[in-house]
Amino acid sequence: MNIEFSNVCEVGIEKSWFSGDTLKIDWTSRTNKLHAMRVLAEIGTSKERLYGDGIRYLKFPNDVGTYNVIDWKTGEKTSISDRARYYFN
Repeated sequence: MNIEFSNVCEVGIEKSWFSGDTLKIDWTSRTNKLHAMRVLAEIGTSKERLYGDGIRYLKFPNDVGTYNVIDWKTGEKTSISDRARYYFN
């Protein structure tokens, strides 16, 4: 992902010792909504493999400048107060 979409996002893994790791997406200043949709669609096609590799959560910027987190095990969606660098308003 970082190779194919490096101009529009940064993808990383946040390690967790207790509940599963998190795939974290951060947009760049060049990202537009179409780019974001492509990145999220690509993640959707890889979700099963990522989950099998121990990734339980997806964390990405929302439109108010914080992050949404999706728990791939339960389907629960939450917002957290961590501030995102770039977001769409």
